[in-house]
Amino acid sequence: MLTDSSLSPAPAAPAVPLKSLEQLKAELKHKLELNRIQNENQLVSEIKTLQEELESYKDDQEAASAVQENLDSLLEIQQLFSEIKSRESEVGRKKDAELDAMKKEFKVGLIKKKIRDPQQLPAEIAKRQEEIEKFNKEGNRPIVLARQQSLEYLQRLSDIGRQLQQSTGSLTTSTSNTSSSTATVSSSCCCR
Repeated sequence: MLTDSSLSPAPAAPAVPLKSLEQLKAELKHKLELNRIQNENQLVSEIKTLQEELESYKDDQEAASAVQENLDSLLEIQQLFSEIKSRESEVGRKKDAELDAMKKEFKVGLIKKKIRDPQQLPAEIAKRQEEIEKFNKEGNRPIVLARQQSLEYLQRLSDIGRQLQQSTGSLTTSTSNTSSSTATVSSSCCCR
């Protein structure tokens, strides 16, 4: 007869923590050095050679076992190459997505502030600072607060522009929904 305890699932094996990309690269380098392999092409060639050699040792189990052990070691290295490529590709996709989000935020911000050319950002920031001083002297606190919010937003856009320029070297963004006007921030970016 089955009891409740016999139906309970077996305890889960402890999760093996994922190695970082740097740890995987260090492990790959170490294993390549141990096996005197210079690159992935040489590895593929060695694997093919061992597979062919293994076929020739069908009748010699001892020799086949030694070759299989070497082959397994090289296949493990090949798996490391694959894991590293996969991780690097994933990192690249995440970075691309982050850049796309920043570009969109930058473009939307410029449109929101009615700035056609990113080169105008420093002038707009200076203008807001002057307005804040002027309205502060006049004692017009509500307008000062509104201009400070606007200034912070413009500074945020400037920071985004700077980050985009550092990441891509230049930034091209369309700031008009209806026209095809295009603004480009090159290495002499306004956002510094």
